[in-house]
Amino acid sequence: AAEPVARLAAELGWTVSVVDHRPSYARAERFPDAHNVILAAPGSWPQELVFDERTVALVMTHSYLQDQVVLKELLPKPLAYLGVLGPRQRTRRLLDELQAEGVALDTDRFFFSPVGLDIGAETAEEIALSILAEAQAVLAGRRGGPLRERQEPIHDRPQ
Repeated sequence: AAEPVARLAAELGWTVSVVDHRPSYARAERFPDAHNVILAAPGSWPQELVFDERTVALVMTHSYLQDQVVLKELLPKPLAYLGVLGPRQRTRRLLDELQAEGVALDTDRFFFSPVGLDIGAETAEEIALSILAEAQAVLAGRRGGPLRERQEPIHDRPQ
């Protein structure tokens, strides 16, 4: 699922960095649209990555222990959006364990799990669309609901 997320994010004009600890996965040819593909050992976060209040980070390791290591690194960062792929109960257990270790969890403002908007996504491409639509809504300060239910103007225009 990481390939369509990287591809669609790049099509949106986002700067895309992919970080993986597996040499067979962290290859530029696997993510041709990514700006950076970085091979990094678990627990050693790449120095070249810069985080700010517009940064979107997705945890998609499919490994409980890897998710734990990555979340420990990302939770203190200044992020607009931190999404974790996987079931709600699994993520809750991850967060509970991290909190028991003393990791500060100020997750209400930027943390999303399960990740994505409820659009009935099944395929990897649909899931990528769901995730990136939610992240875009967060970046724009929107809820991500149907436009027909929006009472305010759709586009912000100067008065």
